[in-house]
Amino acid sequence: AAEQFCAWLSLKLGIAVRLPTEHEWIHIAQGGSLDEPVLDSVAWYEANSQHSTHPVAQKQPNGFGLYDVLGNAAEWVITDTRRPFAMGGGYRDDAEQTTTTSSQKQVSAWNQSDPQIPKSQWWLADCSWVGFRFVIDATDEHMNTLKELRDE
Repeated sequence: AAEQFCAWLSLKLGIAVRLPTEHEWIHIAQGGSLDEPVLDSVAWYEANSQHSTHPVAQKQPNGFGLYDVLGNAAEWVITDTRRPFAMGGGYRDDAEQTTTTSSQKQVSAWNQSDPQIPKSQWWLADCSWVGFRFVIDATDEHMNTLKELRDE
């Protein structure tokens, strides 16, 4: 579903929109530093989340100014094998699962309560802790267009 959203947005904007690769996501999550951040300052995870997601930007941004890259909701990435992985951990994960390199593979339990037969590959009814952010492959001209759209 995340990939289909990116395909739709690509058509809508006329530029390439996609999920980040695993390596791109790790780079984004590191925020320009090779050190793991102090988790409580940047992430909602099992120890501090009260078992729920939280509004964006309630914690400090990383070195690139991005909020909630770690914790809150894990994020889908594209891997070399084309298998979906969720990176960074979510609100229900412990500190060891909420790092710049931690990943989770989709399992059938994420969709156990789906009433459809056969079960949907995309719905993931029992997976409230995974979301996504996307990457825009754009030229300077595309970026100017996006800035104009944002300002409207």
